[in-house]
Amino acid sequence: APLVFRKDVVIACGGYDSSTMGEDMELVVKMHEFCLANKRPYRIRYATGAICWTQVPERLKDLCTQRRRWHLGLFQSMTKHRGLFGHLQYGPVSLISYLYFLLYELLSPCIEVFGLLTVLLS
Repeated sequence: APLVFRKDVVIACGGYDSSTMGEDMELVVKMHEFCLANKRPYRIRYATGAICWTQVPERLKDLCTQRRRWHLGLFQSMTKHRGLFGHLQYGPVSLISYLYFLLYELLSPCIEVFGLLTVLLS
């Protein structure tokens, strides 16, 4: 997804971490944590008028590779910023978002495979 950030906030929080697969997500989480920890007001907005596109993988193998990379990046971001989970100083949004990404994004492929295997083996 196309993202636009304030340069001063990106620099203040340390910028991109090239050791993670999902640099964009990791940067958003890092900036969220930085702003909350430093009591710096911020907001994340959705630009309804923005027009953008993405290149869709043409082969199933490429789609699987892309999804695996996204899930690995998500896992890396969640483990790197696990301090956000359960700490009241980061507010309810952090808890809700963390649980959402854990249950619906990270674990959903495992749950779906388990469900398919259950149906096929029953």
